[in-house]
Parts: sequence; structure tokens; C-alpha cells
Amino acid sequence: MFRLYGIECKLFGSCANGIAIKNSDVDIAINQKILSYFNMYEDRQIQMSSAFEFMGEIFESLPWISNVKIIKTASTPIIKLTVNTEVKVEE
Repeated sequence: MFRLYGIECKLFGSCANGIAIKNSDVDIAINQKILSYFNMYEDRQIQMSSAFEFMGEIFESLPWISNVKIIKTASTPIIKLTVNTEVKVEE
């Protein structure tokens, strides 16, 4: 979804290394290219905050995703979320 805009999202943690269990959350690292879409703000912290809030809203709008948590203070900013495998996704 974000690749369309040149923004890379990479899995890491238990989902990436194959040890996730059914109720594991998903950890996603976000390439900071997203900040270029928020360059109307001079302050980098405001850029980052706006960008991650925007991404969080997108993830929260998807019916199969819940518990979206944005961690902007990590050395690589991440979004943690839960995927609800019970929700049927329409194609």
C-alpha cells in the first residue's frame, strides 16, 4: 500500500524471524522517506509525528488491523499492530 508512494515498510521481530505465535503483534519499521511528504513543517519532530499519525490512521481504518501503537522514540520508528485473522478481507 505505501510502496506506491516510495515508502518502505519492513517487518521485524517475531513475525520477521518466523517465531510469531497466533496472538503476536506485528512490528513494522518505516523508512523515513515518508517525512518528505510532510516537509511543510520545518521541525523534524513535527514532520515525524504527523507522518506516523497519518500512517496509524491508515492502519486503523483497515478492518483486519487493531491495537495500532506508534513508537516514534525508537532508534528506528516503528508501528506495532495486531492482525485479526478472523476478519474476512474482500478482494
